[in-house]
This record gives sequence, C-alpha cells and structure tokens, in this order.
Amino acid sequence: MKKEDEKHIFVQHKFRFGGKTASEKVEEKIGKEIAEELALRRDVAAFWILNAQKATPNGGVSAWYHLDKGWCPASYPEVTGYIIPTFFDLYRITGDKEYYNAAMNMARWLLSIQLDDGSFTVMPGIWSTIESKIPYVFDTGQVVAGLLRSWKETGKQDYLKAAEKAGLWICSIQRGNGSFPLTPITNETHTYHTRVSWMLLQLFEETGNELFKEVAIKNLDWALTNKRENCWITPTPKEITHFIAYAVRGLLESGYILNNDRYILAAQCTADKLLALQLEDGSLYGSYDSSWKPTTSSSCLTGNLQIAIIWLRLYDITRNEKYISAAKKAVEYVSKTQSLTSTSPGVRGGIAGSNPIDGDYCPRMYLSWATKFFIDAVNLLSKPDLKLSG
Repeated sequence: MKKEDEKHIFVQHKFRFGGKTASEKVEEKIGKEIAEELALRRDVAAFWILNAQKATPNGGVSAWYHLDKGWCPASYPEVTGYIIPTFFDLYRITGDKEYYNAAMNMARWLLSIQLDDGSFTVMPGIWSTIESKIPYVFDTGQVVAGLLRSWKETGKQDYLKAAEKAGLWICSIQRGNGSFPLTPITNETHTYHTRVSWMLLQLFEETGNELFKEVAIKNLDWALTNKRENCWITPTPKEITHFIAYAVRGLLESGYILNNDRYILAAQCTADKLLALQLEDGSLYGSYDSSWKPTTSSSCLTGNLQIAIIWLRLYDITRNEKYISAAKKAVEYVSKTQSLTSTSPGVRGGIAGSNPIDGDYCPRMYLSWATKFFIDAVNLLSKPDLKLSG
C-alpha cells in the first residue's frame, strides 16, 4: 500500500467511524491518535476479510491465507457464521453497504449447506469426504450466530427457521451430564461449548422456546464442574488461549443474558488470572498448563484479541479501569503485527495465527477468525457498551 493510499484511508475512515474520528470513550482512555490508527487498522482488516470471501466461489469466507500455499480453497462455515454479525456491525458503524452485502452473501451460502437434520459440518471440500459430512456442535452453534443476526437485519423467516433447526439439533445430542460431544460420533467434549450455549440463549430470546434455555443452562452448569480453584476452566491439562477464551466468553455472555452471577463470576475469575499473566508488551503466551505455566514461547494472536474482548465486556459490567487498560495493551500488541503495506492481499490487513509468524498456533498463516476478533476488539474498545452477538 502506497503512503498516499494509507493517507486516503486514514482520512476516509474519519467519516465512517460513527460520524466521528473515534468515540469519546476511546479518546478519553487511549488517546485520539491511537484511536484513529486502530480505526484505520480495523478498516484494512475488514478489507482482508472481503478478500478472503472473494478467494472462494460461494459467498463464504476462506479460512486462512498461508504464506507458502496461498488462500485456503474452502469457505469455513463456523467462522463465516460469526463473521456475519461483525460485518453487520461494521455496516451500522460505517454506513458502508459493501459490508451488508458481504454479510448477506455469507448468510445465503450458509442456508445452502445446512444438512437435513439442521447441523453444519466443518469445511466442506477441504477435509476427507467422510469428515466433510460429520456435523460439529461448535461449528453449528457459531453458524446460529450468523443466521440469527441475518434474520434480525432482514426479517426473513428462512434465517430464523434455519437457526431454530440448528439449535434443535444441538439440543438433541446433549449428554445427560450437560456436556456436548464434539460430534455425534466422538466421546470428546470441551468447555468451549459454553459459546454454543450463548447462541442457544439468543435463540431462546428470539423464539421463546424454553428448551433452548434449559439445554444452555445444563451445559453451563456442567462447564462450572470443570472449574478449579485456580480459575482453570477447561477439562484439558493444557490449552491454547483461543479455546480458553471461547469457554470464558460463553460463560460471561450467558451469565449476562441470564443475569446469573455464578457464570459471570466464574468468567471473571479466569479473566483476572489472565490479566495477571499479561506481559509488559500486552501479550499472553499462546498456551498454558492447568497450573497456568506457559507451554509455548510464542503468542496466539486470536487468543489475545478474544481475551481483550472479555476484558472490555467486564469493563462494561464492572467499570473497573484495569480491564480497559489491559485490553488496550493487548489490542495494541496485536496491531503492531498487522501489515498495512504488504502488496499481498492475503497479508495486508490480516491477523496471523502466532507471533512470531512461525509460532506454535497456525504457523505462517493469516486467519479469518483472528482478523474477525481484531475488528470486534477495536469496535468494542471504541464503544464498550456495544452488544456483540457473535
């Protein structure tokens, strides 16, 4: 990107960020210059996702860009699902219709690939033929986020019906103890399914179907049985921050919807532990063991961003300044890894899996989900009371 092009975007985004260069909250907490730079970086990140969408033929979003292999040839249903709310938010904030149209193309693709039982698979066409047909609970839950938001934006019943059908499939395979299997053919489970419960609660709010609420609460209660005194929240002996954040966010957002302090306080416990582990440069190590000792020397960038979002949500709930301060440091750390000048559309604006780029998590790859969470984090940093739905 040429310097004059950067300047053009920098000037242009002043008129797209809610009618201001940045919200008063950003200017007060992190300074006007940094706020404007982050808004610029957010816009370039959004352009990266538009390129990721164009890299596939069906309206969905490519999973990643690999430095050696290029764009992933398949759209990723899970990530496409929760990018939809992000793009509708961008449309509301900036007024740019391109974001709205892109979100609608994503939603139409998701409708076209829903299985007869209501579920969704992992990336069709990229894994083996057999695996491409296996439905995943987590992936299906994140698609619900996109379908619900598409219904709210358009009023078209097809999206609500598809979301309900997906939700009913999720409910149908819950185990007696409240956990969900990763797929119908595995015994594995994880507390990151609390993020699925968050989507079920949104379904309950929109449909009034008590089943969605009951199943969500049962899963959330099961998740709490995995919480240790030291605030470790996953059933695994070690975990990446990406998955830890999924589990914490699901508890936090579900607790907020239900007005349930047990879930909120459990999420806050882990969030506070992570805040204490934040390094001086704003980063976290990419993974930890159950005693909170780092198990890698690299940083998982998407985990940093997801945790920054959690801190910002806690700031909105508690008004404790430590959360917005930690979130600012985390977002700034990640922003320094983003290129605004690369000539590659797969690099410019994207957020990598790890820092350094060849670290443990998705080495040498720029990720659609990491880039989505960067946009969400910047938007939330500018407006902490923004209600993100995915």
